[in-house]
Amino acid sequence: SSDLTSNKSNRGGAELAGPVISARELSLVFQTADAPVYALSKVNLEVEDGDFVSFIGPSGCGKTTLLRVIADLEQATSGSITVNGMTPQEARLKRAYGYVFQAPALYPWRTVERNVGLPLEIMGLDNASERIARNLELVNLKGFEKRSEEHTSELQSHSFISYAVFCLKK
Repeated sequence: SSDLTSNKSNRGGAELAGPVISARELSLVFQTADAPVYALSKVNLEVEDGDFVSFIGPSGCGKTTLLRVIADLEQATSGSITVNGMTPQEARLKRAYGYVFQAPALYPWRTVERNVGLPLEIMGLDNASERIARNLELVNLKGFEKRSEEHTSELQSHSFISYAVFCLKK
């Protein structure tokens, strides 16, 4: 059993109504031809709004698997989990969280501006130019809006950070 408990207060120190993420006895077993693979085994986790959490451990210990269960990209085989008070599937469908992949997933044929604005485009938000400009400025990409991602890896990593800012905002 793994117990992962975060700080119980938000940044201001006030108690909050409930955890943003709550997992109880969460397990995920992959059935293989040889033997079952226990990717997660009875994980208990509670994360409150405003907490900063890091999952640290060797390769293959379940860090990414746990994040994939939280994001509804994998389904637990037992136990329970809530994200913002609902199942991971409900939270995903209601866009109650953002998920950023480990490696940049940007399109080299799109400009920096269009890559950064992609989450807003997907959500169908019109007139997002001010938000895009603000995020580009946050990651020091002002003036690079019309450049293509294929030119430098630095542009790509900065654009990915700006893209992540859109994905993580509520």
